[in-house]
Amino acid sequence: MAGGRDRRLRPETGPDPGPFHGGDRGRGYVSRQDRADLRSALGLAARGALTTRTRTARVDRVRRGSFREGPFGGLLRNPSRKEPLMSLQAQQVALEAIAALRPLMPLIRRSDRSLADQLARAASSVVLNLAEGACGDPGNRRARYFSAAGSANEARAALRVAVTWGYFPEARAAEAEQLLDRVVAMVWRLTHPRAHAG
Repeated sequence: MAGGRDRRLRPETGPDPGPFHGGDRGRGYVSRQDRADLRSALGLAARGALTTRTRTARVDRVRRGSFREGPFGGLLRNPSRKEPLMSLQAQQVALEAIAALRPLMPLIRRSDRSLADQLARAASSVVLNLAEGACGDPGNRRARYFSAAGSANEARAALRVAVTWGYFPEARAAEAEQLLDRVVAMVWRLTHPRAHAG
């Protein structure tokens, strides 16, 4: 009897209850801290999966041509649309024309201050209108490009008037006139995209 009684009183041994079983709370008990840790781990995994899906969706939109961020998003949506790029190129050439006009301005102003002011305003207007049109809505963009075209033609005409009046030799105005010719041609293509495409 003594031996049998000892076997009944001896605690049974079993597998390790593991980290989610409180030793004194009974098998299957999960502590509050364990539940919090589990929720945190599941939340991190879910957020990671969501971030991955979002990034993948953005890449897919770019590949499909539906990316619409930034004022020049049209270059990504439609690679064949070169209008914004051409506008930037025209701005750069217009700035080069202003740099070529700078040494001529004192010679014009010495004899005709009004013509010098008109030439300076027209040359500056080309760059400003191109810059505004590049980031404007379609309706405003077209109007600004036409304004830039008129200003470029005005600046070229003012330079030719100065040469004709003999304020300086034609050779000195050659570089500025060539640059203004390029600006006029580039802006014409911006204002007549269909004719240029044809």
